[in-house]
Amino acid sequence: MELRECVACGTTADDAQKLMRCSQCKWAAYCSRECQQSDWKQRHQAMCTSLKIGLAFREAEREFWASRPAEELEAFIRDESLDPTAMARRYYGEVLFCLTGLKPLVLFSNLPAGWRTSFAADVLGKCGLLQPPHDSLPSCQPRIYSVGDKVETVVEYELSGTLVLVNEAHPIVSGAHKSLRLAPVSLSEDATTLLVSHAPQSTASILQEAELARYVDYPIALDECHDPMIEVGYFLQRPDGARELLTSYCASNRATHHARLRAHFDRYRAPFHAMLNLVVDIASV
Repeated sequence: MELRECVACGTTADDAQKLMRCSQCKWAAYCSRECQQSDWKQRHQAMCTSLKIGLAFREAEREFWASRPAEELEAFIRDESLDPTAMARRYYGEVLFCLTGLKPLVLFSNLPAGWRTSFAADVLGKCGLLQPPHDSLPSCQPRIYSVGDKVETVVEYELSGTLVLVNEAHPIVSGAHKSLRLAPVSLSEDATTLLVSHAPQSTASILQEAELARYVDYPIALDECHDPMIEVGYFLQRPDGARELLTSYCASNRATHHARLRAHFDRYRAPFHAMLNLVVDIASV
């Protein structure tokens, strides 16, 4: 169902077409010019740029996956056991939540090393995330980094080389810089080479699951999950009734985990007010 509520005063319209949309982000809807002007000064100005960059990222990401050569996609399916058609907007929700100040960072994991330069140029560069600073994003100072040498999780999942979107305004990212051995990323002038300098390391940096969950802001760490397990998804409910997955994580089907995931979802939904219809879905694993 399409949202028919003014995000400023809560007035409900009998027809969504009667509401005015923000001319920039196209998400926020208002019943009057007065409500629009008041909301812009009070809160929407800060959110608007995040939504615009997020939407630009979503479109660039969709184009990126659609442009992969068939032989590369076949190798990706074989090596990663992932369906690229289901990943067409794989990172969009995570990026949107980071831009609005909710997440400390986003790991662009499972992206083949050979695709990272193209992803940086055609997705991160196209939506403006490689050109900081973003003074109009008070909740986020986005920077792109690469995970350093010999960084892995306790289950030996290799993270080295992974591209990372970091919110430098978040209070916990200093620890992430150290644990992930982050190095700044840039592109060559012709956008064909990813420029990053990692110092060789003699010992590994091992991330505990709780630490990793804290950096990506999942309410429950993977090693806390025991049978019976559930998968939790946050979705954008679109006007046509379709749902778009924004983020997902695992939990155990017990009361303490349900309480934590509910508090987490409420925190994520709050900044968007009536602009985006966020819903949560829980499925057994």
